[in-house]
Amino acid sequence: MEVFDKFRKELEGDTQDKSLDSDTQDESVNVEKQYKQQYLEIARIVSFGNKDVMREVSDFISDPKHYFITHKEQYYEIGMEEFEDSNYMRWISLVSILEKNNYVCERLEWKNLKIQII
Repeated sequence: MEVFDKFRKELEGDTQDKSLDSDTQDESVNVEKQYKQQYLEIARIVSFGNKDVMREVSDFISDPKHYFITHKEQYYEIGMEEFEDSNYMRWISLVSILEKNNYVCERLEWKNLKIQII
């Protein structure tokens, strides 16, 4: 969890005490760019820099709507039928890519599996 705490602290530090001057728009672009860099950093750490994972994460970060359209079936399976450019959609995409490449796994109901293991 320390990795994620680092990202959260960086974002909190960058988004506090913003004035409403002409630089606010530039700062919001910088915050968006940081979000994108952080998704890439998480993917790099979890996948040990796997080039296929990094390429796919870069694809969805650079054009999330196109990624959604080309992976509609995957999103429908988890109940996401419409594109929404949000951090939630990006997070789901990142986790899906990591899961597809066997770097994370879906939570299993271990109580149900106990009988099968024995």
